[in-house]
Amino acid sequence: MNTRIGIPAALALWAGMAATGAQAAVPTACVSQAEASTLLLAVAPDAIKAAGTACGAVLPPGALIRQTRGPFIEKYRSAADGAWSGAQAALGKLIGDQGIGLDPSMMRPLVSALVVTALGLKIKPADCTKIDRAVTLLAPLPPANAAELFVMFANADGKAGRKGMISLCLAGKS
Repeated sequence: MNTRIGIPAALALWAGMAATGAQAAVPTACVSQAEASTLLLAVAPDAIKAAGTACGAVLPPGALIRQTRGPFIEKYRSAADGAWSGAQAALGKLIGDQGIGLDPSMMRPLVSALVVTALGLKIKPADCTKIDRAVTLLAPLPPANAAELFVMFANADGKAGRKGMISLCLAGKS
């Protein structure tokens, strides 16, 4: 049986920075690896911004995650814009057909706010150097590849379900 995690925790997971999310008791659909990657890609600029803000007192001003403009963040913003419709569909799948009664145009700012808040609470100063190092190592990759790598490592056990960080569907069940 697949289980559902809370929306703020799920968004933090999609953003790639939260270690675990709180599980809710309500069964729901799972997401495929491609859907999880699309969700992560759609929130990546907000996740990077949140990490940079959370680590502002620890990292030097030149640290990549502290950059608010330039080629690195712009490529993630562009990729996020392109990924949003797929992310919105996957989010709808996770929260159920009934949705939450919110205009689709309002979902993106809500998702952004949830990501920034969740990550701000999860990131510890001791993790900042590792986070910046990981982002720096991933920087040369296209954003879609970085998102797919994160999803792969987040579910390193290679099994579907809640074993990894993101609830993935079994093959053929997405």
